[in-house]
Amino acid sequence: MYVQCPPHSSKLIANLLLLPPDSYFFIPETKGLSLEEVDQMYSQHVKPWQSTSWTPSVRKTESWTDDKGEVHHVSRAKAPAVFH
Repeated sequence: MYVQCPPHSSKLIANLLLLPPDSYFFIPETKGLSLEEVDQMYSQHVKPWQSTSWTPSVRKTESWTDDKGEVHHVSRAKAPAVFH
């Protein structure tokens, strides 16, 4: 039995094969960065494949007081989510 493929299936397969390299070379990693830090990264023209090792020149820190009265200082990118 012969199964006929849709006429544009080869283009679809080519696009699916090219998608991972495109995302590696053209989309920078911004996980854990604030908008100001992302703006700084774009203004410094950081290459997307180097964005995982890039660190901002100035990191903001957050501080908060927990229920016991202890003060905690954490960099903004790694601050835990606090729900009230």
